[in-house]
Amino acid sequence: MRRSARLVTAMIAATLVAACGDDGPSGPGTLRVTVSGTTELGAAVIDFAGEGLGIPSTGQTDWVEGVATEAGLRVLVVSDAGGVLTFEVPVSDLSLPLPTATVVQASRADDRRMFSVNGITVSIAH
Repeated sequence: MRRSARLVTAMIAATLVAACGDDGPSGPGTLRVTVSGTTELGAAVIDFAGEGLGIPSTGQTDWVEGVATEAGLRVLVVSDAGGVLTFEVPVSDLSLPLPTATVVQASRADDRRMFSVNGITVSIAH
């Protein structure tokens, strides 16, 4: 086999090996959720749409409660101290697409309701 043919064969083999590599985590696991805003948050209600979501657990917040919905999950998260809200959501398979999150309602750290949830972001990570 000529040198150029061997080089092409080696490049194709390397490409195939890379394509068959790890596509990320899979199997049961946990998603870390962070909710932040332009002001310190005291609480938030968040709707998640996605598959395989379990009932959440407290992260760095004081209280988290979740209920299953047709679309996925509704979560209430509360922090007495206020600030960034964090919690974890178990998932049946980490290879599933990340869920989408919509903030339904929120309050400030001083317990005053926020009439607009614009500016509140939800970050979801493995």
